[in-house]
Amino acid sequence: MELHRLQQSAYNDRSRRTQAHDLLDHRVQIGVVIAGAFGAGLAGVVVNTAHASMVIAARALYVVFAVVGLLGAWVAYRAIRDLR
Repeated sequence: MELHRLQQSAYNDRSRRTQAHDLLDHRVQIGVVIAGAFGAGLAGVVVNTAHASMVIAARALYVVFAVVGLLGAWVAYRAIRDLR
């Protein structure tokens, strides 16, 4: 809510526009760091549970991240479809 109000008031004021951009940039960076940490943790869990060989671990890792990617694409599609 704070970011939305800041963006609305920043239309004509350059200093507020810069402040809104910095706040948005900071939030995006935090999201990227959290997503990277989650991905690294998930990769570690998948590889450590596939004890048999490196090939099985690599295939399991590929399958898990493919499913996560497809799930993300499906959720994004549903979100866009519901906006119409």
